[in-house]
Amino acid sequence: MKKYFFLPLLVCSALLLGACAGGDSEDSDDGANAGGDTGVYQTTLKSKTLDASEGAAYLNLNSGEQVSADETWHLKIDRFNIELGSGVVAALGDAQDDYYNGEDADAVVFQQADADQELESLWAVMPSSDMAYVADSYQPAILGNGGWYDYANGSVTVNDDTYWIVSSSSGESYAQLRVSALEAKSRDDISATFEFKAQAAGESAFSTELSSIFTTGTVAAAEAGGRVCFDFDSGAELACDNADWDIGLEGFDIVLNGGAGGSGSAAAFGPIAAMDIADYSSASAAPARAFARDSIGGLISEQSWYAYAVTGEPNDHGLYPNYRVYVIDTDSSAEADTKFKLQVVNYYSESGASGHVTVRWAELDDAGQ
Repeated sequence: MKKYFFLPLLVCSALLLGACAGGDSEDSDDGANAGGDTGVYQTTLKSKTLDASEGAAYLNLNSGEQVSADETWHLKIDRFNIELGSGVVAALGDAQDDYYNGEDADAVVFQQADADQELESLWAVMPSSDMAYVADSYQPAILGNGGWYDYANGSVTVNDDTYWIVSSSSGESYAQLRVSALEAKSRDDISATFEFKAQAAGESAFSTELSSIFTTGTVAAAEAGGRVCFDFDSGAELACDNADWDIGLEGFDIVLNGGAGGSGSAAAFGPIAAMDIADYSSASAAPARAFARDSIGGLISEQSWYAYAVTGEPNDHGLYPNYRVYVIDTDSSAEADTKFKLQVVNYYSESGASGHVTVRWAELDDAGQ
């Protein structure tokens, strides 16, 4: 392992749970479909079910309408992922800690949860100066600090004993990959060596031949949208405007041609410790559903609105809402902008189809309602 010193880096029926909030119905602005007795505040509550099962859906919280990607939107919902729009920030209004025992979901609490009762949690959230608003940021599938490198006290240590399995932009070939060296002469001059074994399309195992690519990128170029890319099928650097690039270096991020990183199908599984890498002689040894693509995320992805398969039953692959309350600031650059408190209350249509996400929200004001 090598160290370099420089300035700090900027671096299911049971699933429905009675939480349909109007199911797959049209949106509501009177609170009737969201459940609960909202009293005089009933007209301030809005709810919307968006079909995000086969592509992203966009929501404008001010109008309560689903909009297109080129219109003003505050939330982008793509199946279970929620992304904030430009200038939008979020804070956690109610973490719903009662749904968890430490980091583990409490199966009984989740299964007994009721959307009508949990409406009280939404109403209870009031404005507070303690709320920490966070904007979304780029989330690489191959973790940087704490993943392929460690950064502490002005020092970068290359984790050359940490591996990932990466699928190509076509999704048909793979690489067993690690970063074997990183040199950072300054924040504006960095280089890395990627070392990998390829599994070509149609092959059932990784090659025994070890390949390496030395690539150089600059933080300054990356901040301006610069990126250095390569293709592990050919083992060569490739222009990033070529659709066949698989993996790239953008500042201190390793980026994939998939998800938020590009239009391809590249994804990564890992990290894998060096002592375990021999168990992955083929890409098929890695669970297909455990591969992740680069994404955009922040508070809502880190403080997720759901728990997965809480019953522990073999056939339970459901998403269960925890009714966390998020406070959404629709324009962080304006002091007088409207803020909303919001819950995700369902992931299923009335027929049980997944990816039909129901959210409900109300304007945040000094009355708490």
